[in-house]
Parts: sequence; C-alpha cells; structure tokens
Amino acid sequence: MGAVEVGSTHSDIKKRWLRLSMDMLVLALPSLIVWGMTYPGYIQADHQNTIADIASGSPSEWHSLLWGYLAFPFIYMTRSFGVYGLVQIGIFTVAVMYSLCKMKELGFYGRKGYRIALFCFALCPTYVLYNLLYSSDVVFAILLLPLTVQIVEVMTTVGKSFERFSFCLGFGLLLYCEYELRKNAVLIAIVVITVLFCIYKKQRKRIGAIAACLLVLIGMSSFLFSHVLKAEPSPSQELMSVPVQQVARVYHDGGKISKEADKYFQSIHDKEVWVESYLPFDADPVKFNYAPGKKQVELSSDFIKFWAETGINNFGEYVSAYLDLMKPYWQITSTPSTQFIDTDFMDHDIYTRSTCQKMGNKCSDEYLNQFKGHYTYMRSVPSKLYNKIESMGIPVISDSFNLIFFDRALPLWLFVVGCIIAYRMRCLRKFVIMSLPLLCILISLLAFSPVAAFRYSLQMYYVLPLLAIWIYRQYKIGLHEYLLVSRPALLPKEANRTS
Repeated sequence: MGAVEVGSTHSDIKKRWLRLSMDMLVLALPSLIVWGMTYPGYIQADHQNTIADIASGSPSEWHSLLWGYLAFPFIYMTRSFGVYGLVQIGIFTVAVMYSLCKMKELGFYGRKGYRIALFCFALCPTYVLYNLLYSSDVVFAILLLPLTVQIVEVMTTVGKSFERFSFCLGFGLLLYCEYELRKNAVLIAIVVITVLFCIYKKQRKRIGAIAACLLVLIGMSSFLFSHVLKAEPSPSQELMSVPVQQVARVYHDGGKISKEADKYFQSIHDKEVWVESYLPFDADPVKFNYAPGKKQVELSSDFIKFWAETGINNFGEYVSAYLDLMKPYWQITSTPSTQFIDTDFMDHDIYTRSTCQKMGNKCSDEYLNQFKGHYTYMRSVPSKLYNKIESMGIPVISDSFNLIFFDRALPLWLFVVGCIIAYRMRCLRKFVIMSLPLLCILISLLAFSPVAAFRYSLQMYYVLPLLAIWIYRQYKIGLHEYLLVSRPALLPKEANRTS
C-alpha cells in the first residue's frame, strides 16, 4: 500500500506540473505567435536611448537603469534585439500564472473561473500587443499583478503571510523592482507599507524589517548607478509637466503675468514659443522645446514662486490647462488622436542611431545594423490596426476596443464601481487596500503625467481582471445573502440545505 501511495503521489505531482506547463503555454502562445509575426518586436522609443546610452558608456537615469542593465544582454549583446521579446513574454507568463494559481488557492474562484481568467489574460489584445513593446513600463505593469495578489493574500490570512520568510522576500523584492522600474512607484512602496504596518499590529516587526531592507536596497542601487556607473541623474523637469502646461496656457490665452514673472519665464522660452508650443493634450513640447541660450525647466524656488503668483492671477486658465491635459484618465469615450497607440508600435530607429552618434559612435555595427528599417510588412500592422478598427465603426468590435481594451479611463471607473459594490457589501476597506497600487498610480499620473497616452494607463491594466474577479465575487456573495434572507425559494435546494 505504501509503495502504491507513494507512486500515486508522484503521479499526482507529475499531472499537476503537466497541467501547469500546459496552462503556461496557453498564456504565452498568442504573444509568441504575434512575436513571430512582428519579429523582432518593438523597443519603445525612449528606451532605445536607455540601451544606446549604456552601450556608449554614458548611462542615464531618465528611465529605469534596472531594466536597462537586465535587458542589455538580450537586446544589445545578441544577434537580434527580438531575443528580449522572449524574456518579456516569459515575465508575463510567470507573473500571471503565479497570480492566477494564488487567487485560486485563496478561494476567489474555482476551476471554471480559473480557466476564464487564464484565457482572458492569454487572448486579451491589450496584453498580446503590449507584451511586444520592450520597455520598463510594460514590465512594471506586469509585476503590479503579483504585488496586488500578495496584498490580497495578506488580507485573506489576516497578516499571517508575513510569518513566512519566502513571502516577505518576494513581497520586498516586488516593491523594490516596482520602485526601480518607475520612480513614481515610490508612492506605492510608502503607502502600502504604511497601511499594512498600521493595520497588522502583530506583524509590525516583519513589515518594518521589509521596509528597512527596501531602503537598503534602494540606497545600494542609487550608489551603484550614481557613483559607480556615473549615470546622469533624471532631471527634475520630469515632475514639471502640469506647471509648465499651466504657464503655457496663460501665455496662450493672453493672461495676466507680472513683469518679474514674465522675465523669468522668458528666460526659459520666448513668449512666442510658450504660445506656439502649447498643446492642450501634451506638455512635452513646452518641457523640451529649448532655443539656444535658454535654460531648461527645473524645480526651483524661483519657478515655484512665479508659478504660484501667476496661478493666483489666472486661476481659470490653470484649471482649464489641467483638465484638458488629464481628462482622458476619466473621460469614458476615448480620443484616439491622443492615445498614441500607433506611435508605440512605429519604428523609431532614429532614437538609437542619433544617440549612438551623439555619444561618439561607440555602439557596435552589429547592433546599429538592426535599425536600418529592414522590417517585414507585418511589423507595420499593429501601428495601423487600432485606428483602422476604430474608424470602421463596427458594432461591438470597435466599441470593445474603445471602451475595454484600450481605454485610459477604465482603471478609474472600475475602481469607482468596485468601491460602490464594496460599500454596499460592507467591505470597502478591503477593496481599497487591495487597490492601493492602482490608486497610487492613478494619483501619480494625475499629478505628473506629461500626456494621457495609453501607455501610462497600461501600468494599471494588468491588474484590472483581478479587480473584476473580486467585484464579481462580492456581487455573488451579496446576492446570495439577499436571497437567503428575502427570497430563499429562489435559491438552489443545495444552497438552502447548506445554509
């Protein structure tokens, strides 16, 4: 009997691993097919600079150097930067599989719900397409899913998860990676650790230890990048999108500006440049359009002083500038002209060639030869597909693309709907805690986003199926409790007996 039982156990383990492997293949296969069709994939424009800067020996912290150095061997040191596509698809597959299995283990759905969620992640056009855009933003978005799942596990176990060293290690590393992939994730780390520290009093030593280790890791990374690798620091102008947009709006509308403020602002741009560079939906032209002899926008006491003074005299223009810049994040109907989905999947080879040339042509010829425009026709399809489908106005299909798959406002409104349902089900606190990473990203985008491009909303998109599952589960629980009390005859007989 013992031998049979042992054999049976090994057989069960083998079957579970086989099922897991097949599910991982289901997750990865659609992305792999698109990767093969659009080979070698797409390096996001700004991230081409990251790789070229590293190759030239002059790294910059403008974008994530953690991503840059992890991706560099696959993008730069191989025969094709398409090799990195397999890495990013692998990260997606492992992160999603971990999350789905953990949510099933926590009892959020059964086998049927697990399969639905699996195919949702595998076939969703958003994930299939953006898995092939090589950037730290996409990896950040993917890793937000297991981080959210771990917060759910903490709530489900009432903090006991922190008693496992493996959980603490994984939780801390996810927070660290998220911070290093996007600096606005500092809000996630601060808020999540603070909230969990306040709620789970018995686990404060372990949560505090995670926070201390996180600070040490961040400090070590900062020392490595700044002092060892001599990386150029990220400019403070990255925080200035909203203020410069508001100043430009005042110039554009002919608002009231004092002589001192006007003199200061014209040391950055001439008045004509402030007016001509202003686009209601994009702050980048105002932030980066510098003429010779002009100084760059930077976070300084003088800028804050004159920005505040001008805002007092032009409050309406400031409000209008902010609303025009940020409204796609809450506007249900999408505006394709400012989503820049097509831009994400266009060729931006000039970013690599110009950066390498500027750095003294230190990039290898083998790498530069990949950016000569010798691409297949299929590579141009994603840049045209969204606009074509949207313009055709096909019922259901076009609406789905606009309102579900590529909607910058969907994360906010799904969170709002979740809050309403959670409030009615008397579990609002749990839903808000679970949604903390998404909420922190929303806040940071609404404070600092230079343009409401879909790529920024994508940071929250990989978490949306998880929120939808939670909302549906709470709805079913609430409906069951209502029927149990008010109309028990409508419930299945098994449910009545169980109750």
